[in-house]
Amino acid sequence: MTDNHLKSKTTYLIKVACHHKLKALSTCLDTTIARISSNILPLIAVFLFSISTNSYADEQQKLPSESSKQESSEVQLDSDFIWANQELDDLWFHVEYLAYQKQYVKEDETITEHYETATKPLVRDQGGYGICYAMAPTSLIDQACMKAGLCSEEVNISVLDVISQTSLGNDAYYGLDGGYSVNVGVRLNQKEKLRFATEQCAPYEVIMVEFTPEIYSPNFVFNIESYPRLHGLQKVHQDLMSKVSKNEHCQPCDAEYFNQFYEFDELLLSRLKSATAKTINYESYEAFLSAVIVPEECHQEGKVLALPEMTFKGRATASKQDFRDMIIDKVKNDYPLVVSSCTDVRACLSDKGAVINCPKKDRVRACAPHSYIIDGFRKICSKDQCRNQYRVHNSWRFDFQIYHDNGWVNEDSLYDAYTRYDDQMLIFLEFEQTTSIKKSEAE
Repeated sequence: MTDNHLKSKTTYLIKVACHHKLKALSTCLDTTIARISSNILPLIAVFLFSISTNSYADEQQKLPSESSKQESSEVQLDSDFIWANQELDDLWFHVEYLAYQKQYVKEDETITEHYETATKPLVRDQGGYGICYAMAPTSLIDQACMKAGLCSEEVNISVLDVISQTSLGNDAYYGLDGGYSVNVGVRLNQKEKLRFATEQCAPYEVIMVEFTPEIYSPNFVFNIESYPRLHGLQKVHQDLMSKVSKNEHCQPCDAEYFNQFYEFDELLLSRLKSATAKTINYESYEAFLSAVIVPEECHQEGKVLALPEMTFKGRATASKQDFRDMIIDKVKNDYPLVVSSCTDVRACLSDKGAVINCPKKDRVRACAPHSYIIDGFRKICSKDQCRNQYRVHNSWRFDFQIYHDNGWVNEDSLYDAYTRYDDQMLIFLEFEQTTSIKKSEAE
């Protein structure tokens, strides 16, 4: 892991510490982080993770019970995690993704069973786009690529290339406005060879936007104007195609021309210049966007990742016991699984859809479909009873892991959310060629 990566993670954990009112410590470290020696960065990161999660556990004990939550007053916080409106609730405390209910191991409890995959999936961040359906299968490919010795934390699969190879042509927005994980598996199974650009060559960051309530609803109605960079690329394509129809071309096609639509960074400017030379080949905006954000150079020998033969497989489960048995079996054999389910947010419903940017007292439960990874199982027992938990990896940065006991959530709430979603299938990826996901199961 690079020093810059460690500094980024440590700075992030400082913000978490600040969020839990450890301000004296966080202020001191925040002013000196740039001068911290690389050999003590891991120690600081571990220390901050420990105190922040312990502090959060203490605060959790003080939260109101489920029966009294509707009477609770709005909580106003002053950390970096507050959304634009100071009156909004904090993301993890009060949005209430009810599918992910955590419960820490108590003093009188013991973990009697514990299984996790040996090769950990990477934690990704989907930001403000609806691409959880693609990020979850990409994490499976990452993990398989690591086991093949081709990927690492520094070299991994480009999620934009996965979308390009599975969702291109489905709609006007490059698959950024939602989809189905099972369809990703089906389409990749149809390919003779799996070859992907690396995240380092085709990074998601070139079009990523932050998650905000203004661009999110559980029904996810995509509005490209909420994504200025993506909208700017669309306006470039529209202008170029207008010129082509008149047998014209931009003269010159330089930064000044492109930046009249959006102030692009140097990487996008260089790729726009290259794609513009071939605009006539990209009549659709999707094809043009693909050429810009996953350029041909990323598929050249020496840059592309050529993976060994592997197959996406999936199976619907008949009961909670079947669900549990399948997850335990796969995890013990180092295969994480993709799960698609409701997340059960609390939201306000109207004729415009469901939104979370609303007063807490007006919210009701809404499904909010989502895809994520499960890579662990544990059984926790006291003298009188036992309960089960799964370890979840969400494409929501490190926030989810930090605020949810490193991803461990209760079986009952997660399985309930799973059974109320239409696409009830557990998806996994294996190297050997056996029975794969059939197209009829996904369409």
